[in-house]
Amino acid sequence: ATINPETNQSAIDDLRQLIERIIAHRQKERQAPQYPTEEGEFLADPAELVSQVKAGNWEPKVWETQETRMEKGKRFGRVESTLVGDRSGSMQEEGKSQEQQKAAVLFMEALKEFQDRLLEEAVNLQKPLAIESEVYTFQSSAEDARPIKPMSEELSERDRIHVVSVLSTCPGPSTTDFVPLESISQGIHEETRRDIQNGELKKIVVVFTDGGSDNPARVSSALEKL
Repeated sequence: ATINPETNQSAIDDLRQLIERIIAHRQKERQAPQYPTEEGEFLADPAELVSQVKAGNWEPKVWETQETRMEKGKRFGRVESTLVGDRSGSMQEEGKSQEQQKAAVLFMEALKEFQDRLLEEAVNLQKPLAIESEVYTFQSSAEDARPIKPMSEELSERDRIHVVSVLSTCPGPSTTDFVPLESISQGIHEETRRDIQNGELKKIVVVFTDGGSDNPARVSSALEKL
């Protein structure tokens, strides 16, 4: 298992804890009993009330009230995650390709587990959350501009195996990281921008690369637009 050096525990466990925290923050409001109090909506202990009054205590703490707690903050309805993998030739050096594959597996398995947990907890959530994903790679070919796994809620085992299989080869003669970034940017239409601004959509792009872009200026421009 991959160990997170910051927490010294399995990265999978770290992600699971994060997923559970996100789900907990989205759960429906629940009324929690608060007692004992001098006054409230419900008499929690009638016998104690009689006993305290007989003893001369006219304000006994025998009442129960209800308190509604609500977590503040935006509640996104959708999250779109994009993974961009580096298939340039330099990734074949020093085990970089293998590490990238491990990271991609971790990324996709976490998303799949998140989707499954959201489905299980759907009835308990204050606002449903949809997780969508897509995967790009770059290797100096016409395919750089098209995702090898299109954006959708579907993330099947077949999808995950296909992505890892593609990342196992690094035939690219150069680093064309700017191409998928530009494609992602061009795919953000006005409706998408509006959803992001309104807090309905959170869009995340994760890029794996060992650097050395063929055109840093185009990368910078694409990042600025994103």
